[in-house]
Amino acid sequence: MDAVDVMEEALDTDFSEAELRDFLAADCLETRADPAFKETLRKKLWTLVGNRYGRGPSSAE
Repeated sequence: MDAVDVMEEALDTDFSEAELRDFLAADCLETRADPAFKETLRKKLWTLVGNRYGRGPSSAE
């Protein structure tokens, strides 16, 4: 699937083409995520993955 296919599929949703362009433009920004936020997110995601596959909380916390 190329960018045009993605754009066409996305336009079948509840947001406008301008909103989609604004959202996609953010990929070009050099904004860095807060390290504390990244660590919290990492822990939450690993917990979700562990719970999904029956492993429960892991040492990633």
